[in-house]
Amino acid sequence: RKSHGEADLEWPVRHFVQVFNLFYLCNRNLRDAKAHFRTIDHSPRCPAERRRMPWTWFAWGGPDAQLDPLKLRFTHRRWRDPFFYDTASNAVQRNAPGSDDHARHTQGMPHRDLVAVLARLLTEQAQR
Repeated sequence: RKSHGEADLEWPVRHFVQVFNLFYLCNRNLRDAKAHFRTIDHSPRCPAERRRMPWTWFAWGGPDAQLDPLKLRFTHRRWRDPFFYDTASNAVQRNAPGSDDHARHTQGMPHRDLVAVLARLLTEQAQR
């Protein structure tokens, strides 16, 4: 909503943010979820992952031997306007991360930079 305001655009009716996960388990913490994940044969996927999104924000943490193979289904796709917050440069990168990049979730961080990136994406899309 802040990005729409910064871009001087109104929030569209029925607008939402779609979140995709590397795997769909709900546990108290990542350690427990990863332990549970090791006991299942395959990772269920959300059918909506096949949809074309107007932009894609990646936030999956750093390299992880168990999670890196799950990232491949996202890194091998062509995304429209991908970006992530890179902790190595402490900046938003306007591309999809590799599985070794630390695409950090910005929870608890100032979100000023991301609001500006989203506002630019929204403005660019409105001009298309």
